[in-house]
Amino acid sequence: TVTGVQTCALTIYWKGLVNPTMGWEFVAESASLEEGQGIEVVRGSEVIALFRHSGVLYALDGLCMHQGGPLARGKLAEGTIQCPWHGWTYDLKTGNNAVTCQRMLKTYPTRESEGRIEIDFEESSPLAS
Repeated sequence: TVTGVQTCALTIYWKGLVNPTMGWEFVAESASLEEGQGIEVVRGSEVIALFRHSGVLYALDGLCMHQGGPLARGKLAEGTIQCPWHGWTYDLKTGNNAVTCQRMLKTYPTRESEGRIEIDFEESSPLAS
């Protein structure tokens, strides 16, 4: 940790353990995601970056819109994630670029219960067209 900023790197490939209630899918054990960290979750051809920041879980597209940098390995600070390759920064809650405020990344609802983290892939935020 450097002045409250952490870099993160862990990739989880999961086998689609689906919760029968709507689109919620198990993606990680709670213990695998510590405060201030991010992990990469691969779902088919999708890469999702999952973060625990200030006690809240966030899930968003895992590849930077600039050149595909791995966002889960970026720096978390003040509700944003900064790409480790070229510094593009995104709001964790909205997926908006922190400079232009333009929506660039899909975000996904998350929940945590009984040591399990789940993402609702059916309710992702749409990207502006």
